[in-house]
Amino acid sequence: MAEAKPEFELPDEITYELPDDVHVLVGTPNYTNLFSSEAHSNHIECVSAWDKWGLKYNWMIIGRTFVQFARSQTCQAALDGKFSHIFWVDDDAMIDPHVLPKLLQYDKDVVIVPYPMRRSPFEVGILSATQFICRPCNNHRFTCDSDITPPVSLPCPKCGKDAPRNFHEHASYRNLTTKDLDQGLIDVDGGGTHVMLMKTDILRSARGFKQPQPGEPFDPNNDSYAPEAMEVYLRMQGQFDTPSEKHLIDHYIGEIPNQNMTFEEEADTGAKPFFIMPKVGTEDMLYCFRAKCKGVKIYAATDLWANHIGFPPVITRGFTEQAEKLNTANMKTGDVVLSRPGVGRDHTSIKRNAASSLT
Repeated sequence: MAEAKPEFELPDEITYELPDDVHVLVGTPNYTNLFSSEAHSNHIECVSAWDKWGLKYNWMIIGRTFVQFARSQTCQAALDGKFSHIFWVDDDAMIDPHVLPKLLQYDKDVVIVPYPMRRSPFEVGILSATQFICRPCNNHRFTCDSDITPPVSLPCPKCGKDAPRNFHEHASYRNLTTKDLDQGLIDVDGGGTHVMLMKTDILRSARGFKQPQPGEPFDPNNDSYAPEAMEVYLRMQGQFDTPSEKHLIDHYIGEIPNQNMTFEEEADTGAKPFFIMPKVGTEDMLYCFRAKCKGVKIYAATDLWANHIGFPPVITRGFTEQAEKLNTANMKTGDVVLSRPGVGRDHTSIKRNAASSLT
């Protein structure tokens, strides 16, 4: 009788090269201080493979604290411990062990693995803006075809010059769908930290443009500030000159963002922690937006996939594909169903009948 083969076999080595001096801090917020059996067995599978392949890593699990605090603590630990990367793996994520070395091989600042959200309509937790902005044409805005994956830029219909995606226009964001997958590495505007690899160095080095000052011309390459907010920032700065006045404005009305500071500088000065929970939305999408304002490029590894432990036991890619087909076939105006690609949603307010859109 033939001996039964194990269900999962690990190769003795990985067949692709990795950057030198890699030491990864795996970060897992775990508010409940509990793990499902599916997640626990997947973690064992991963560490068994990573040890076998000689990857250098430590796994940091932070329980009994809110997720934004846990992520900020992980960032500080990564800086203090001189880790090269932070590999975010949520406590309800399930991955193939090969995901980590493959992400390392890309050698990018931030790479997100597509995954389904755990609630209906199970959308993919990666987003990009569908609006583009042409600064030479006085900030002319236009949208891309809903059938294409939003590219990095498109020719402006007025002048023909390349116009970048306007990641400041959150209402134009749309979730990727399974039709956007299998394209390799693509440029995106944000996503969940469900499974995300980021270089620790961006916390210390990434900085955007300086705060706009009254009387200074606006640099057309300045992507750190929303164009429509520039006039407001300049008026506020011109009216309140003393440090005490500016402090009162920041505290009671809202701060004038300074994207020229790094994440570490913001944390060290007490301006902002590494991760912040916004009034509406999620801490990971806000982190991605702040990173984009500091010039960080964010990518999605569309050839990979991470399952999500959810209300169905485990949400897989096949489950997500079927949910898309079902919701598209039964779509009616106003129904809480999967939104059509390219249809913008208001991410700045809460509506009872709105489709979920973030993580």
